[in-house]
Amino acid sequence: MDKYCSIISHWGYIAVFLGTLIEGEVTMVVSGFLASQNLLDIRSVLAIGALGGFLGDQIFFLAGKFSNKAKLLKKLERNVRYRKARRIVRRYGAYIILFSRYLVGMRMALSFALGVMKVPFKEFSLLNFLSALVWAPTVGYLGYLLGSLAMKLLGDFKRYEAYLIVAACIVAVAAYLFKRAVSRMEERKLS
Repeated sequence: MDKYCSIISHWGYIAVFLGTLIEGEVTMVVSGFLASQNLLDIRSVLAIGALGGFLGDQIFFLAGKFSNKAKLLKKLERNVRYRKARRIVRRYGAYIILFSRYLVGMRMALSFALGVMKVPFKEFSLLNFLSALVWAPTVGYLGYLLGSLAMKLLGDFKRYEAYLIVAACIVAVAAYLFKRAVSRMEERKLS
């Protein structure tokens, strides 16, 4: 068990950063859970998660802003998530970035669409920063509270700790794979 704790405390913050660069909901919940077990520091998890989420959206926004190649955009028009993102942006404008983190699976597509639709960089960056500052504690503390609740319910948590950590990682991977499978099925329907 100490081996797993050592690995988590050594590589956990890097995993938080990389996970939140792309889609961070599961990453933040699992990281909050691990923080409740004193394997990670909750303040560090929240700061790194907010930074990763902010930078990830900035990267996808800039990719959209500089991808004015007609061939790429034509290909994206067949992508279900991208089409949904464009409809959402047309309806709500740049302010959707404040809520995009709570629209599971749409964060990257919305950031990219906002870039393609030429939203000003400063406006996007400010809204993205505010969104990341609110999102990280909201989702991170959810995992923290779930971990605290698990400790109260299970009592002697040390007996179950390894199993719960492995189960949390399995759930995270399964959620990611399920999300990808659903996305691919939606794209096949359009082809």
